[in-house]
Amino acid sequence: MKHLVTGGAGFIGSHLVDALIARGDEVVAYDNLSNGKPAFLAQHQGNARFRLVHADVMDTADLALAMKGADTVWHVAADPDVRTSGSAATCQATSAPFMASARSAVSMTSACTKR
Repeated sequence: MKHLVTGGAGFIGSHLVDALIARGDEVVAYDNLSNGKPAFLAQHQGNARFRLVHADVMDTADLALAMKGADTVWHVAADPDVRTSGSAATCQATSAPFMASARSAVSMTSACTKR
């Protein structure tokens, strides 16, 4: 099977990539590297079943291209800073990351329909 993992260089995404590669599957890790670290995926460099795409999920054209041929799309890209979430006093401060996550989900859906 072939998988696209958004946020593939992040903590959660990289562990998902590890598990999928260990199963013998092909994986495209898609990450803008704003928080993800290529070092989390270093053990897969040179593996013919792995590819890291440095791009943003908001770019639906690149996203659709990267997911071409994918059987499964795992959307785990997100802003990992949860320190301020859950408080009414920080509602304004957290609305931007929430909206970015919502827009990225819409971008993912749009790219899926284009492939």
